[in-house]
Amino acid sequence: MGILLPLITRLVSERFNFYHVGIFLLDDSNQYAILQAANSLGGQNMMARGHKLKVGESGIVGFVAKAGVARISLDVGQDAVFFNNPDLPTTRSEVAFPLKTREKIIGVLDVQSEKPGAFTNEDINVFSILADQVAIAIDNTKLLEQTQRALDEAQSAYLKNLQEGWKNFGQEENMVGYFQTMSGGKKLSRPMNTDEITQAMFRGEVLVFHADGKTDDPTLVVPIKLRDQVIGVMRIKSPSRERQWSTSEINLTEAVSERLACIGKRTSHSKNRSGRSSKSRRSARLPAKSVHPSISTMSCSPLLRNWGAPSPAQK
Repeated sequence: MGILLPLITRLVSERFNFYHVGIFLLDDSNQYAILQAANSLGGQNMMARGHKLKVGESGIVGFVAKAGVARISLDVGQDAVFFNNPDLPTTRSEVAFPLKTREKIIGVLDVQSEKPGAFTNEDINVFSILADQVAIAIDNTKLLEQTQRALDEAQSAYLKNLQEGWKNFGQEENMVGYFQTMSGGKKLSRPMNTDEITQAMFRGEVLVFHADGKTDDPTLVVPIKLRDQVIGVMRIKSPSRERQWSTSEINLTEAVSERLACIGKRTSHSKNRSGRSSKSRRSARLPAKSVHPSISTMSCSPLLRNWGAPSPAQK
């Protein structure tokens, strides 16, 4: 709405060559018409002061907001009862049209000119049609904003539920991750912190560390994401310090992380719905054979925390 209304006032002013165009919207109580957009300097000064007019009592705008019909004053000087605004002292003609949707008044389109008798019958017909279109655009924008807010609230609730679900799942399983080598694997009962894991979780992107003289062990750190929410991290280390990760290997780890997220989701939901045995739940996790055979160490965490695992040489 903050973009739509100023754009309308500017375009109407430029197209029809009237020095002031303003859009008022009624407040929730329908007691005041509040200026929401204006192209003129005087109108913008009024907006800065929170300019509003009493419905049914204040000027042409107040009349239109109450009556729901257009009001035209071809010479404001002779109709001063409807207009007395020091911010727009050069106004000599004014026309205001109700903005209505579904038979409900939602605001007023106000157009002013510095010339007496500036508005022709053709102008009035055009502005009547324009006011209807503006009202529809405002109504649609409001509906879109309401839908977006509802969507944001639903997404926030979903993410909160997702985080709590993974946290509870990990606590019930008494684990925060899994450590896998070529010779075997084990559960992780304590979270481990590394800089690369923190970066991967914060950025939500794969981090690739090649053998470049600065990295002791070539490493891939791959976030595990469910519905764009990072729920864990895979930290994969190469057995060779000379390794250069290929594009296909990186793509493979991303595919594995997606599969892990789906498996973890099904496992968690299945547990919540049917209370299956611990053995059944464990069987749903990624087996050791799914790890790339050239990778010596893999640590994987299913929770929204910082995880990692030292390689055998670091123990």
